[in-house]
Amino acid sequence: VPPGDTLQLGTQALEPVPFLLDTAVVTAQTESRWLDMVGFDARRKQGFGEYLTRPEFERYAPTTVHDVLRHVPSVYIQPNPHYGKGFPADYRKYLIVFRRTGSRLPGSIACPVALYLDGTSLGTDATVNVDDIVEEHDLQAVEAYSGGAETPPEFNASGSACGVLVFWTRH
Repeated sequence: VPPGDTLQLGTQALEPVPFLLDTAVVTAQTESRWLDMVGFDARRKQGFGEYLTRPEFERYAPTTVHDVLRHVPSVYIQPNPHYGKGFPADYRKYLIVFRRTGSRLPGSIACPVALYLDGTSLGTDATVNVDDIVEEHDLQAVEAYSGGAETPPEFNASGSACGVLVFWTRH
């Protein structure tokens, strides 16, 4: 009751008054927009390397990044023959091998693959276990280059001769 008014005893009927909202406009970016912004789509169109996106690898229900890599045609995931035997690379259960270049001989750990995450160098698979850095459910796409000749300049640094893997996370 507003100040100064009085209220009489009795029944007062209330009428509902609709509350109208202004029109809401929702905009969003698709995840592929992120890949386009970082040059993934442009590099894919050039035809060098191999590319795998989330819709492609989700069909296989991977649980680790190594499981995702098993579906990149040029990549072979090899059990590490030195795993658990006290060698410097014994923490790695698997080695990443590019089939086309034969970057490793069976049982060898001499030619490590360069790794990038969202465009930033992580080092090589000799020093970094990719499953410890990123989880499968965080990945949006993977680029794989089997050697320096097909690797784009932004990923063609020292150590790329054995192959390069570029991981893009979901944004």
